[in-house]
Amino acid sequence: KHISGLVKVRIVHRDIHNGIVGARIRGAREAKHDVLIFLDSHSEVCVGWIEPLLERIHGDRKRVVVPHIRGIQHNNLELSGGEMWPPSKGSFNWRLSFTIVPADADRDIIGSTRAEKHVLPVRSPVMPGGLFAMDRKFFFELGEYDPEILYYGGEHVELSFRVWMCGGSMEQHPCSSVGHIYRGFDRFSVDPKLKGVNIGGILDRNDKRVAKAWLDEYSTIFY
Repeated sequence: KHISGLVKVRIVHRDIHNGIVGARIRGAREAKHDVLIFLDSHSEVCVGWIEPLLERIHGDRKRVVVPHIRGIQHNNLELSGGEMWPPSKGSFNWRLSFTIVPADADRDIIGSTRAEKHVLPVRSPVMPGGLFAMDRKFFFELGEYDPEILYYGGEHVELSFRVWMCGGSMEQHPCSSVGHIYRGFDRFSVDPKLKGVNIGGILDRNDKRVAKAWLDEYSTIFY
């Protein structure tokens, strides 16, 4: 009822339960605008969040831009964090799990004016997952997500590899602030439709697909 009263908002229902990759592919195909913005349902945008993302993509349509993600406490919905300084960037370990590492203030920050470094984008090898913006046509040129990645896990690393290895770039923008609730429970154990499903095996399979497709000779480190 609430959503139906919003202007320019459409609700699209799917009849299959196979995770966020399938949902995002469907959303991208349904979208009408030139820019896709993916947000988790458990996120909340802050004032002025969208303009920095769009400005960067307008300058280069092959840029994938991640906002500054601030944690929201799940027990009281308090927004934490603030300025993204000192800068950090996304990374991954050889299990292909997302990690956060310090960014190099001289090498990773995009821009040359030292006085403005606190507000300049930061190059990032990997995105954290559910919050980013990119050109819609570029998303399809990359081949969308791998539709065989099921439920959750691996899709953010896989798309990050696609972006960097197929002519794009990825960055985080400190001036786009989005809050994100980090769950205090196992997301799979509370889903009645996944009762009896070997989720651990499926998640391992997701990571193996990414390693086999994109790591080439480095895949032996993963295995």
